[in-house]
Amino acid sequence: MNTPEIPRYAVIDMGTNTFHLLIAEPAPEGFKVLHKEKVGVKLGKGSINQGFLSDDAIERGLDCLQSFANTAVSFGIAAKDIVATATSAVRSANNGQFFVEQVLAKTEIKVQVIDGSKEAQLIFEGVTAALGKQSAASLIMDIGGGSVEFIIAKGNELLYKESFEIGGQRLMELFMDTDPISEAAIDKIEDYLEEKLAPLLAATNKNSPRVLVGSSGTFDTLCEIYWQTKKLDYRLEQLTQFDLPLTGYAEIAAQLVAMNKGQRLAMPGMIPLRADMIVVAICLINFVIRRVATSQLIVSTYALKEGVLLATMAGKSIQ
Repeated sequence: MNTPEIPRYAVIDMGTNTFHLLIAEPAPEGFKVLHKEKVGVKLGKGSINQGFLSDDAIERGLDCLQSFANTAVSFGIAAKDIVATATSAVRSANNGQFFVEQVLAKTEIKVQVIDGSKEAQLIFEGVTAALGKQSAASLIMDIGGGSVEFIIAKGNELLYKESFEIGGQRLMELFMDTDPISEAAIDKIEDYLEEKLAPLLAATNKNSPRVLVGSSGTFDTLCEIYWQTKKLDYRLEQLTQFDLPLTGYAEIAAQLVAMNKGQRLAMPGMIPLRADMIVVAICLINFVIRRVATSQLIVSTYALKEGVLLATMAGKSIQ
């Protein structure tokens, strides 16, 4: 008797800063990862706040997606069957549709541009798969290059979700005019966030989350730095979550904000493609921790791409 072939899935998360490829197949625990890859495409670099994608960025994106398509084919997945999602940089660019059409013409990958609400929903599903049901109310935070998603959840109940166009690339280009960042720039970021995140602060006052759940590359990088500086034997790929002590986070955050890029790159555990944006990301995290009175920080290694994978495996629509 022949054993039925296990289906394989390829998911691409086209972020503003980083493109991710995830190839997996169903497994008793949810899914088994066959291949993971990330490339610092920097799709929004230099133009995201002006509302367009530069020619160079489009070229970098196309080159990366062609490489991802070739990898998927090597795992028996046709390019036309890849599930690719584009987020803030593409949805806010006046030439975003042109880029999507170029991707289809040159790679056969059909890109789905998802709105901020759907992005937040899929992040919630990915994080829930990593952490399981949380009995206490928690605030999920996903820092991208173009947008930041915030979700307040308790158990399986989603109490609040919103996407804000205040991602790391946007903040960096708006405020980080010196390296190390100046105190004046940090103050300007604080004032900006106080205004932009007023709806979030109202929602946190109403629902009182005390646990902050961080997903996305910034939080992964903070974990790597913490483990290496503390000489702890952890591997990110072996975890779905990690409890990052707030005291440990605060120590690392203070060091990184005071450093220039060369010093940040030399820090054990620093991923080079995060060395620029991590400073403004920390300013954002610090603001949230202080304003929401966070008592615990949990890092989820699952985020948007895992949410997309699980939805696809379940036959759910991404848009």
